[in-house]
Amino acid sequence: MKMSIRLARIRGIDVGVNWSVVVILALFAWDFATYGTGASSHQAGVLDWVVGVLAAVVLLLSLLAHELAHALVAVSSGVVVHSITLFMFGGMTQLEGEAHTPGSDFRIAVIGPVTSFVLGAAFFGLFVLSVVFRSPSLLSSSLAWLAVLNGMLGVFNLIPAAPLDGGRIVRSLLWKRWGNKERASVASSRAGRAFAALLVAVGLLEVFFGAISGVWPVLIGMFLYSAAKAEEGYAMLQQQLRYYAVADVMTPHPLTVPSSTPLASLIAHELRDYSGDCIVGTGLKGDAEGISNIRALGTVPESKRTTVTLGMVSTPLALVGKAHASDPANTIPEKLAAHGGSPVAVFDDEEQLVGVVTLDGIERTISLQGSPHPALGSRSGK
Repeated sequence: MKMSIRLARIRGIDVGVNWSVVVILALFAWDFATYGTGASSHQAGVLDWVVGVLAAVVLLLSLLAHELAHALVAVSSGVVVHSITLFMFGGMTQLEGEAHTPGSDFRIAVIGPVTSFVLGAAFFGLFVLSVVFRSPSLLSSSLAWLAVLNGMLGVFNLIPAAPLDGGRIVRSLLWKRWGNKERASVASSRAGRAFAALLVAVGLLEVFFGAISGVWPVLIGMFLYSAAKAEEGYAMLQQQLRYYAVADVMTPHPLTVPSSTPLASLIAHELRDYSGDCIVGTGLKGDAEGISNIRALGTVPESKRTTVTLGMVSTPLALVGKAHASDPANTIPEKLAAHGGSPVAVFDDEEQLVGVVTLDGIERTISLQGSPHPALGSRSGK
């Protein structure tokens, strides 16, 4: 989920929102103004809506606290965290790498629901105080509403199905039992797909019987199914790469041309006999500046290729994932994911660029060489 607006930087972590958060903000405000206050939709007044918007913002901050808790525990466990993005269905913490042990995996997962429960308890405590001191009913209603929704968020996230936190908790427990993180990831992802399918079925049943609110379980279920399926594929790819080194899956010595080269010239000459996935753009001194996937070149309209240069469509080297040729290849998928699918730059022991890795290149290597490891689901440890 791409970040649309960057809001802040906390402990080196970019925090922002996707445009879709506007939708959920409006829905939260509507829910509070029409139901959270005890008023029916035609009775809700201006003050109800004002408080509803403020309560919705506080709820989004609660979601942010949930994700920030994940991020901070991940950082303390030695995992690099790039960003936190709030979007329509909640929040996403983008990591580069994963927990190194089942214990740290458990801690990173469980802290999110714990944070939601703590917030829910805090809002409930404030609600009780507001009743004791006879505060305005709108204040009491908003505190009760925030307490209930934070509690519901914590409970929902504990469902034992990836990509929910409960699925991560199950993964950590299976990882500890089986000694195989990828196998545990596949199991929790399949549970996630089953739960998502059930959620869609329940939603469709509600819609069939005339409850328009059933659209929400359908949408959430479809999102969770897609995410769980992607996680399963990610885990299986890591399993397939366990016995490869980065050097085995990289494209060695990629085509290198000046970043100032117009795309028209590049396509007409340098790319004519080139079969690699990427091109490296260089500066005036011949040092690597950025990497471009050849597919990206095709997105530039032909009429503009005489004025658009390679450097304009390249990802700066500082923004791509980096690896060494001798690293295990199963670290590459997380680097690709953390950098939006941009190619990973590969360096030798002298920090010289010697290759690039793309998802296409990995898939080609696996299809040509096969998988030199026990089948997924075996009980072999690391």
